[in-house]
Amino acid sequence: KKLLSEPAYNVGVFAVNLQRWAEQKVAERVENLVIQHNACGGNLWVGGSQPPLLLAFLVRKEGAPKDFMTFEKAWNTVDLGW
Repeated sequence: KKLLSEPAYNVGVFAVNLQRWAEQKVAERVENLVIQHNACGGNLWVGGSQPPLLLAFLVRKEGAPKDFMTFEKAWNTVDLGW
């Protein structure tokens, strides 16, 4: 239930600091999650690439700071005519 209360994002709309991505070994974290998912017959999640990317940022050691920033909604929709 705690995981469901965490913020989520759409992997089609997000910005990445590539240097930090490499330093934090995010690709390896995502790959390890996919390996675990495949090893159990694909029963950890449904939904392609979205779940492992979300989990790579949300699953962290107790007390560790969040490793993402949340932008205002307008950042994604400004000047689109809405």
